[in-house]
Amino acid sequence: MPLSSTEMVADPAAFYATLREHGGPVVPVHLDGEVPAWLVIGYDACNTVLRDGLLFTRDLGQWHVTKQGLLPQDWPIGPHVQPMRNMLFASGHEHQRLRGAFKTSLHKVGQRRLHATITRVADRLIEGFVEDGQADIVGQYAVPLPVAVLTQLFGFPPEDAERLQRTILTLLGGGEGALDANVGLNAMIEDHVRRRRQEPRADIVTWLLEADLSDEETRETVWLAINAGVGSTTAWAANTCEVLARAEDARTDLRSMLRDIPGVMAEVLWNHAPVQQVIGRVATADMDLHGTRVRRGDLLIISPAGANLDHDRFGGRALRADYVESNASHLAWGSGAHECPAPGLATAIVRGGVERLWTRLDDIHLAFPGQPTQWSPSIIVRLPARLDIAFDPVRARKRAATLAPIGDR
Repeated sequence: MPLSSTEMVADPAAFYATLREHGGPVVPVHLDGEVPAWLVIGYDACNTVLRDGLLFTRDLGQWHVTKQGLLPQDWPIGPHVQPMRNMLFASGHEHQRLRGAFKTSLHKVGQRRLHATITRVADRLIEGFVEDGQADIVGQYAVPLPVAVLTQLFGFPPEDAERLQRTILTLLGGGEGALDANVGLNAMIEDHVRRRRQEPRADIVTWLLEADLSDEETRETVWLAINAGVGSTTAWAANTCEVLARAEDARTDLRSMLRDIPGVMAEVLWNHAPVQQVIGRVATADMDLHGTRVRRGDLLIISPAGANLDHDRFGGRALRADYVESNASHLAWGSGAHECPAPGLATAIVRGGVERLWTRLDDIHLAFPGQPTQWSPSIIVRLPARLDIAFDPVRARKRAATLAPIGDR
């Protein structure tokens, strides 16, 4: 079947339940251009693929489609499978070296600096619409917030933030313009790495260079971090805002302190996984993968969204809030050697942004309650295309007056 985003993002539980009913935990699919692959939607099957680095490799050069020269040159998902010199495609000692350099660079940011950066960006964005009493909380907040924070942490000039935002979202969309967006993104990153080689600063790019990464390794590590960071945090923040705006019971529980923002964020990771699919792994041998015959050289797409909604494991439906808030066994961060290296940074950005929004606008609700959410057309991330909210601007101003200044940290 073709892997289409429409039903997938509109009703993930129903979509993956239908797939499992007809194909089990491992389903044959076609990507854009009739490119064949396996979609792994079973929780146990996903863990098998993610944790066994011998039978399932990140070396996409072993994919039979690329080895036989069958991949369309203008394939829009191409940038996500093109081997690069970063930790995502490395293995063994090389993987440990690149991953270690990245994690060490992140640790140098410091929690005080990170918190202050997130809060300042959040306040600036809220000030842009607080007097209106309404906003597109995706386009005006959930999307620009992670981009602005990450560009500051990586040391990009402020004027690059908007361009990076457009470029990365186009690339993640995987449709028309994705290839040109990838060329533009690489050029921006290459210019910045060259700039930091000549003018070191206290930012992540400088620290990657100081960890003895080459310019190429630094550029491709930043490419990975920016794409993964913006894609996952943007979708996570937007989906959390969607829950707050749509669900009155969630807002009531927050006001009465029966729930907190981290609890709502955990619910989103389980029931509305920000990263829907991870592309991917390649089978290194013929095998039986949980009842499906997979051949050497086949591409497997891991579906955290499908795994978290696995009928055999969790009932195939949205999970109760009291269950997900105390259970971190979801696959939103991946698993195994290549699991997300920066869950703390992603959590800090989303939690800081959503908590600041809730602190200042605790009466947000859908501006058009009867209108269904429109989702961006991507098989990779689940992100509302737009989400119109409303709130009382007078109430918001009164709450803002009680906030302590952030100060220089």
